[in-house]
Amino acid sequence: MLRTTLLASAATIALAASAEAAVFNVVTIGNTYSPKNLTISVGDTVNWTWGGFHNVVSGQGGAPDGIFNSGPAVFGGSYSITFTQAFLDANPVPGNLYNYFCDVHVSFGMEGSIKVNAPPVGPTPYGCGINPAGSLALSAGALKLGTVASFGVTNPLGSMPAGSLAFLAISAGSAPGYPCGIPLPGFGMSAPGALGELLLNISPGILLPTIGPAVWTGAPANFNVTIPNVAVLLGAQFFFQGAMYNVGNGHLGLTNGLQGKLGNL
Repeated sequence: MLRTTLLASAATIALAASAEAAVFNVVTIGNTYSPKNLTISVGDTVNWTWGGFHNVVSGQGGAPDGIFNSGPAVFGGSYSITFTQAFLDANPVPGNLYNYFCDVHVSFGMEGSIKVNAPPVGPTPYGCGINPAGSLALSAGALKLGTVASFGVTNPLGSMPAGSLAFLAISAGSAPGYPCGIPLPGFGMSAPGALGELLLNISPGILLPTIGPAVWTGAPANFNVTIPNVAVLLGAQFFFQGAMYNVGNGHLGLTNGLQGKLGNL
């Protein structure tokens, strides 16, 4: 197996049952939220209540980011958000860390944060049917911070001989047209000259270094990807695509894509 580290340069999951989801209460003490900083899990609810002249606005340092807003400050009020996976997907922030403030008292330091722990999402296949299904799959592990995930690259069509070379590419972005990609004549796996589909954003700074080669024996060639336990990567989305190369005739074929989000549960 080959190993690499997934760097920060970079489909549906089952949520916790409602009986398992927690409710967290944030109150105000003077011009302070209490607790000021919360760590919750996806599916949990945060309730804010206050008796003074306050509100809750997402953002930092008095600069709103537009994710949530309880409205203008009022004397005595409440506000509630359930941090579902759908909410996280619609409002992505680095590390799933949602900052907020009171726009009347932010100059007094009235700010807080909600960190949302979440399980990995996917990886799930994508593409528009040009590249063969099952040519790239997660073979072991999960997209979890601080762990190793293994990806298998193979040629399910049998159009290349054993001894061909396998590669894996990882990108922080998809090719334009997601879930479709860019059709490329000559990059299909079915035969030399066949149509293939590039599914990754290969721009510098978005595409990570290609991993490989690994010798394909007829069984999937596995690539280990070490996912750092780095807080800012929580919730980050990555895209994966493999390739097979027939050394004998120069035939290069692309696999299906995989996409998923990093979690920590």
